[in-house]
Amino acid sequence: MEKKANRELSQFLGAAALGYLDLAFARTFEKPPEDHGQKQALIGCFAAGIDLALKSFLARMNPILIFRNLPREVEAYLAASDEVPESFQSNAMRLDLRDFVFEMLPLKKILPAFCVFFPKERQRLRPYFRLLLELHPQVLGGSLGEIRPLELERVVYLACRLAGMIAQDGRAQFSFLPSPKHVQFVREYDAVREKSVRARIVAAKEKARSLKVDIAYNDPGVVDGWETFEARCPICKNWGFLSGVTEIRCDVSGEKESLEFLSDSFDCDACGLKLDDLEELILADIPATHDRSADLARWHQENRAKTDES
Repeated sequence: MEKKANRELSQFLGAAALGYLDLAFARTFEKPPEDHGQKQALIGCFAAGIDLALKSFLARMNPILIFRNLPREVEAYLAASDEVPESFQSNAMRLDLRDFVFEMLPLKKILPAFCVFFPKERQRLRPYFRLLLELHPQVLGGSLGEIRPLELERVVYLACRLAGMIAQDGRAQFSFLPSPKHVQFVREYDAVREKSVRARIVAAKEKARSLKVDIAYNDPGVVDGWETFEARCPICKNWGFLSGVTEIRCDVSGEKESLEFLSDSFDCDACGLKLDDLEELILADIPATHDRSADLARWHQENRAKTDES
């Protein structure tokens, strides 16, 4: 039996998401913003549309994923609505969900749940989400400083990719249909990105020629945490830093574990090479995954400590 509460809420959120995204895309493609205030407002509009689009998808899976501190009877109904007797009065509960009587989680809190359903896109889109999460609070507070080159374009690119991805998936009540302008924007963005990476590689090679051997082959820095990993720069052979996440892997039997670092950006202080997403790493021939199994013992120790603290 189809879960009516899920469908209704997904449809309501999807319509709101499309309202924001259609407005933001129209302004982007027809009359691009010129001053700082217009760009800030446009980023805010895209952020709202992206947030609601993700919630539309998650609501279709289960509304529990997008709300904070739901009453237990609401959680019970949403978790097992197929088993709830018809005599249970659910209409008022569905209206409360649709009218947002309950508090919804912010974008940062729903992202991990969304990525569970799109694991192949997680590594590719992570740098763009990271940028959006950095900009969004500043936009809401009206305190966004200077907008760096390509930041707005990166937000538009994320919106294009996400909206198309959710609509193509088909599980959410989200009827986004990419126009030729959307397709053209993504195509031009990809072309500009490739050209930019080639130019950055040339500049890094030029700078690398002046590096001394003892600088170019220095020892790696000490990095704590699981979101950074040292890697040799493909240009100057110096130790640079990859950003990403560390995840544990298990074989089919569940007995053999390994630890893997999924990289999504790179920065080398020596030659200045900076790469901002997975596609740019691929263009520069930097591996997207790295084995960290030597750190398994520390991984388990730190995760046990977190469990004990909670």
